Amino acid sequence: SESGKFCVNILADGQDELCWKFAKEPADGETSKFSGVEWKPSANGSPILAGVIGSIDCTIEVVYEVGDHFFVVGRVQDLAQNDDVAAAMVFFRGKVASVKMPTVE
Repeated sequence: SESGKFCVNILADGQDELCWKFAKEPADGETSKFSGVEWKPSANGSPILAGVIGSIDCTIEVVYEVGDHFFVVGRVQDLAQNDDVAAAMVFFRGKVASVKMPTVE
C-alpha cells in the first residue's frame, strides 16, 4: 500500500461473494474492488468491511518481493472483534468453509 498502512479483514461465514470480489480484478464498469462494498474507516483510515468477524489495523514495517507476489510485514496498531458474528470464513485449497467460534463461559 502506498499509504504505508493496511487493514486485514477477517471475513464471516456467508461472505463468500465478498471474498471472490477481492480475489480478482474489478468487474466491468467498476473502478475499484470497493465499488458497492459497505465499509467504515479504521483508526488508520483503512477500510473495515461491514459484517466481518474482526479486523487487524496495521502500519507497514517491511515489504519483500517474493516471485510475482509481495510479502508484507505489518505492525499491529489496533484489533477489533465483532461479537455479533458466530462463524468465520476460511479459505483453503481454493474453497471456502465455515469455522464456528467457541463460546466462552
